[in-house]
This record gives sequence, C-alpha cells and structure tokens, in this order.
Amino acid sequence: MTPVIEAKQSALAEYKRSATERNLQILRAARNKVQRTARRCANEYWMELSKSIQMAAATGDIRGMYDDIKKALADQCRASRPPSNHPLGMSLLTEAAANG
Repeated sequence: MTPVIEAKQSALAEYKRSATERNLQILRAARNKVQRTARRCANEYWMELSKSIQMAAATGDIRGMYDDIKKALADQCRASRPPSNHPLGMSLLTEAAANG
C-alpha cells in the first residue's frame, strides 16, 4: 500500500507544481489506483477473516470462532464510534462513566 500512496503523493506534488491537464490525468490515475488497492486490501482482510471463522466453526474451535467474530465486530464498532474529542463522544464517555 505504501508505494501506491507515495506515487499518489508525488503525482499530487507534481500537479501542484505544474497544474497541467497531463499532470491532472496522472494524479487522477494515481488516486484511482490507491482506491482500488485499498479496496482490494480490505476485501482480502475480510475474506481471510471469514475463512478463519468458517474453519474454526468446521473444526469445532468455538473459542477461535468467538475470537474472530469478536475481531470482526470490533472493527465495525471502532469505525462508527465518535472520537473522544468530539462533543457527542465526550458526552457519551461521561454518561457511560456515570452509569458504569
């Protein structure tokens, strides 16, 4: 992922230095490649995790299955939680501490 991001950064720097149509097309192509690569990496991660859950279930490894499901759900929960420096996040944290 790093080489693709570095290529996009250099394309952006070149476009900012010289804003031509050719440099814009190169930048767009680099952005598209970064997006495709990120989607492919995310898809590989989820496919590997689902295979791990299925394998654990098939072999009767309940603990491994539970841990992998927990990992999958934790990734989703972490992404949807507001940051702690956000006003809503602070109110949720203080409310949870008061009730906890």
